[in-house]
Amino acid sequence: MWFLPLILLLLKVVPSLEVTQSQGSKGLFLSKLIEQNKIVKAREASKVNFFMRHAGVEAHSGYITVREKSHLFFLLLKAPKKVFDKAPLILWLQGGPGRSGLFGQFLENGPVGLDAKGRLYNRSCAFQNEASVLYVDYPAGGGFSIIQDSSVFSSSLTNVTDDLLSFLTQFYKLFYEFKTKDLYFAGESYGAGTFFNFKIGGKPSVFSNMTGYSDQGSILHAHKPSQISQYEKYANTTKFKQALHIPVTVSLEKYRLPIQLALAPNDYFTDISDTFKRVLNRFKVLIVNGQMDNIFPAVLFDEYLSKIHWGGAAEFNAAPRVPWQTFKAPHQLAGYVKESKKLVNAFVLKAGHHVGSDECDAVYDLVCRFINNIYFVNA
Repeated sequence: MWFLPLILLLLKVVPSLEVTQSQGSKGLFLSKLIEQNKIVKAREASKVNFFMRHAGVEAHSGYITVREKSHLFFLLLKAPKKVFDKAPLILWLQGGPGRSGLFGQFLENGPVGLDAKGRLYNRSCAFQNEASVLYVDYPAGGGFSIIQDSSVFSSSLTNVTDDLLSFLTQFYKLFYEFKTKDLYFAGESYGAGTFFNFKIGGKPSVFSNMTGYSDQGSILHAHKPSQISQYEKYANTTKFKQALHIPVTVSLEKYRLPIQLALAPNDYFTDISDTFKRVLNRFKVLIVNGQMDNIFPAVLFDEYLSKIHWGGAAEFNAAPRVPWQTFKAPHQLAGYVKESKKLVNAFVLKAGHHVGSDECDAVYDLVCRFINNIYFVNA
């Protein structure tokens, strides 16, 4: 219960925002073109040559206005032509909340990676090999998304989902070819570990003093991995922003902390088990945990899933936990999986909180199996 007073106190001491203003010609805002049904013009304007040049991938990016003064940034990477007709669409939400989806693109699952020395490379385990991927920076103000007034920060999960629904409605008008395709919602984390790393007066955090670590993502890394710092530096360059139709005045994840604090009172302490049960009863779900994740430990997910009551609970709870190897490395243990028709829970060895960054091939194997209905026990 002590968390709530801490959060309310912090809400009072956050400095006033310097509100980012959209810069018209320096960024691409597509909603007016969509509203005017100028679809061809909007699609042409949103093309991104960066990914074609570095990975041969057709890409589009820009901003869609979801509320007055709230604009969500997106990056769409289309599946290869040879698989496009049957490929689904994956909507990737990075978490944080407030992180950019470009974190996932560059460091976890996109076709263009960035290494610890700041060098670009082609990632063989990119989701885009099997699906079109839509990265969306959310909530408004998160990542490269723009918010023009601090009063319109999202304060609940309902606000966040309403914005995403508004975004998707406009997205499907702009990229109508995806209307008939399967849609998979995918994401990572949410920000449960944020409060462990608060600092007071420039001193090390409580977490750092207790553990000697400055990065709370997993015990694999005592400090923030170099490739994350390289990504943050690269994504904030003027050249990169211009290539992706981002106003040069917009800084990556500038308002991440205010976003988290705005959501905390009405979201972080809200039980969404009933919502989760409705999802399980209607859709198939894949949950992936890293062995070394100390923010969302796998053992806690196991306990939670064993206690939640939904239509397929008996089948899932009776299922065995089986060892799993990837198709790429069939003689090497990648982790363990428990599966039923509707729910798959995977445990990835040697991976921390950012599972895709630590074990890209393993996560790619899981996603490929999941979207192609390839089961583990009989594979």
